[in-house]
Amino acid sequence: MSISVEKVKLELNRIKLLGFVENVKSDDNDGAIGNTFEHYLGVKENNLKDADFEGWEIKTKKQYSKTATTLFSKKPSFPEKGDRYMLNKFGEADEDFPNCTNLNTTIYCNKIKQYYNNYFYQLELKEDQINLIVKDKNKKIFDNKVYWKFEHLIAGSKKLKNTIIVTAKKEIFKNKINFKYISFTALINFKFENLIDAFKNGRVVYEHRWSPDKTGDNKGKDHNHGGGFRVRRKEDLEKLFESKVEI
Repeated sequence: MSISVEKVKLELNRIKLLGFVENVKSDDNDGAIGNTFEHYLGVKENNLKDADFEGWEIKTKKQYSKTATTLFSKKPSFPEKGDRYMLNKFGEADEDFPNCTNLNTTIYCNKIKQYYNNYFYQLELKEDQINLIVKDKNKKIFDNKVYWKFEHLIAGSKKLKNTIIVTAKKEIFKNKINFKYISFTALINFKFENLIDAFKNGRVVYEHRWSPDKTGDNKGKDHNHGGGFRVRRKEDLEKLFESKVEI
C-alpha cells in the first residue's frame, strides 16, 4: 500500500476526528455521504474517469445500508448514443410525467429478469464483450444489438485500481442531517478478471437509471443518472481486489 498512503491516512483520520459534520447536499442518500466527505477532503464533485484523491478512488456507504455501490458508469460500445437508444427502445412512460420515460433495471448474467411487466433482460458474457439480451413476453429475442467491449470496460474500471471504502453514520441535529465517518477499508490492486468472474456469478450487475426529475429546476425532464456496473455487498466488492487493509 504505497500510493500516498501516509497522506491519505492523515486526511482520513483528520476527517474522522471531526465527528459529525453537516450534510452539504439537500438529501441523505449515499451520494450525499460521498459529496460531504469529498467536501471535507477538499475534492471537487465530479464524475470523471480518474481516481478521486492521491490516486485513490473513494466509495462511501451509509452504515447498514443495502444500497448497491456503483463501480463505474459506462456507455455501451455499440450502438452510438447507446444510453438513449436503450431508453427509447425499452423505456416506459412515467406515471407523473407521461411525456418522459423511465428505464430502471438490474440486469444479471446468471438469471433473466422482467421489468414493467414487459421485456425480459439478461447479460451475455462473450469472449471479448458483454451483450445485452432483451426478450419479449414470449421469451423471443427483441433486441441484442447493445454490447460493451472488454477494452472499454477496462478503461472505465481503471480508476478503481486502488479504492477506499468509507462507512458513515447518520444523525439528525436541529433538523439537519449530519454524517460521521467511522471506518475506512483500503482495497488494493483491482483485477479485471475478478470482475468477469463476478459477472458470471451475478455479484456484479448492470443497472439502467433513467427517470425524470421530480423536483427542482429540471422537474419533468428526462434525467440519465448514469447506466452503471454495480455491486451490492461489501464482501463482493472486496473480492474484486488483490488485497485489503483496514485503515
